[in-house]
Amino acid sequence: GQVKVFRALYTFEPRTVNELYFEEGDIIYISDMSDTNWWKGTCKGRTGLIPSNYVAEQAESIDNPLHEAAKRGNLSWLRECLDNRVGVNGLDKAGNTALYWACHGGHKGI
Repeated sequence: GQVKVFRALYTFEPRTVNELYFEEGDIIYISDMSDTNWWKGTCKGRTGLIPSNYVAEQAESIDNPLHEAAKRGNLSWLRECLDNRVGVNGLDKAGNTALYWACHGGHKGI
């Protein structure tokens, strides 16, 4: 699915178990922005709610980031996607999986 990448502007100390701790400068993968004030994000393999005003968007949204990493054979980006719980079963517009693109590109390390 679509994931947006943000950088933390400030350190956030959670007040509930549903909130996500992060430090200034951390990269956060946002998967749900349905609430304007609290977004669902993943940072360093942990997932929780973050205050939307504590982050700044770093890049354009990426449709199927796992597919893009697999197409390019970019193992570090692929690992980062997996560590931050980017969905592995998604299909792109052509109906292909990330594994298809890794094989198609001859990227045996993936």
